[in-house]
Amino acid sequence: MIIGNRISMTQAARIKQRIAERHGQVVEVGGHPLASFPAPHVLAALEQPLGLAPVKIDRPRSIARAAEDGLLDAESLRAMEPEQALARLQRLPGIGPFWPS
Repeated sequence: MIIGNRISMTQAARIKQRIAERHGQVVEVGGHPLASFPAPHVLAALEQPLGLAPVKIDRPRSIARAAEDGLLDAESLRAMEPEQALARLQRLPGIGPFWPS
């Protein structure tokens, strides 16, 4: 939802694909080249991720910095009480309350 909030899923997918193709690493999957989404340090350094509205430019960078700082470490988050883990995640820009579907 960091990129896809308030735009269509198709548009969000195109934006993510463009970012991956221009800034991610190309890996081979099943004999085919595939652009991966950029690593946190690459994403954090982007001046303006392609196709994002100005209000959304800082969100991916903030999430990338949080990942680099270990705030998104899955093992650490699982070790917390669920409410504590959610509170940590919701302090990040663009992350709101989660609802079960």
